[in-house]
Amino acid sequence: ASVKVEINQLDRQIDAAKARHQLSRQGAANLEAKVDRLQKLYRTYARGGFSRAELNNLGTQIDSVKRDIARQTNSFAHHGKDHGHHH
Repeated sequence: ASVKVEINQLDRQIDAAKARHQLSRQGAANLEAKVDRLQKLYRTYARGGFSRAELNNLGTQIDSVKRDIARQTNSFAHHGKDHGHHH
């Protein structure tokens, strides 16, 4: 998937998690701010064309946000009522 697609998917994952009440309001705001920064970074890099280092940097940050989403949705879910969900 292209970097742009991945960033958009992060955005959708956060929206979906919010809709399912898997994120605290604070957690969602925090994650959305990170995705916003990624989108800005992407546009900045895109203007000059992507260097390998820039693409690696975006990739690293996307992975980090993915982990944050997973961690926050999991920890929030465990406070909630569904302990019996399987992955």
